[in-house]
Amino acid sequence: MDPGDVTERVASSTDVVRLPMRSGLFADLEITPQILTLNGDGINDELRLAFSLVNVLEGRPLRLQLFDLSGRQVWEEEKVGLAGPQEFVWGGRDERGALAPPGVYILRLAVEGDARSETASRLVGVVY
Repeated sequence: MDPGDVTERVASSTDVVRLPMRSGLFADLEITPQILTLNGDGINDELRLAFSLVNVLEGRPLRLQLFDLSGRQVWEEEKVGLAGPQEFVWGGRDERGALAPPGVYILRLAVEGDARSETASRLVGVVY
């Protein structure tokens, strides 16, 4: 056994890390809370969308959009993400800065990969 070898059972000094293989571009999508209470008390006043960007080697365009049920875009944020943990935060305001009215909204996350794009949609609520 050479100095630096991990184990005697392997006839090389190569480390092997095994990770689950996924074909998607993101994993572990989590939205908290799913219902915003925009009353200014600091509790459930922001929506956080967290996920892991996977299967990419370079920065990739990420886009989060929120639509009302009529299909009108209420808010959007775009950024470039590298592989690893990602987060978007929505403070419950529309693109003009006004509080979003109470109701149900469609959240749409889009990730552009090298060979294809991937999207996910979820429903979130706003109450006062």
